[in-house]
Amino acid sequence: MPGVTARLVDDEGFPRSDIDVHLVRSQRSRLAVLRTDSEQLLARIEASLHRLLPPGPSESTLGDVREPTSSPHLQSDSPPPPPRAFASVGSVQSESAADRAGLRPGDGLISLGTVCLATIPNEAEAMEALRHYIRRARGSVVTIEFRRRSRDQGDEIKSIEVELGNEGLGCHIIPLVN
Repeated sequence: MPGVTARLVDDEGFPRSDIDVHLVRSQRSRLAVLRTDSEQLLARIEASLHRLLPPGPSESTLGDVREPTSSPHLQSDSPPPPPRAFASVGSVQSESAADRAGLRPGDGLISLGTVCLATIPNEAEAMEALRHYIRRARGSVVTIEFRRRSRDQGDEIKSIEVELGNEGLGCHIIPLVN
């Protein structure tokens, strides 16, 4: 077989007699289609990974570990800013997973499982990831972290584990528009 790059014709321009030119052309065509499909699939996988996985160190290796540098920003005694909510609870169905978790309309959703603004940089992508996560997590226990505003105590952040039933979370989630 001539492989992918070998010539299919002789020096005089006639098909080579030692190979099946039609078979080689068919196989080369099939290989080109598979390469294109593979590249497209890998691009989709990469885009999904960027959307679903938290950003991490980009090019660090074990040999490239450095001591943290001190900065006045890091040495501040002020507490870190509270986590931001990416969605708000609009309504809660009674007897649902959201009801069992204690969610109420107006609560700000900080995280549900692995979906939060620390792992997904913007609210629109977080909402899309949340839809996929709830579909995949049905029947399993997930952690919900939410912020509740009250007149008495100000902002209160709660975290609770709840089992998602087949119906999902059981509440209407509204994206926050900043």
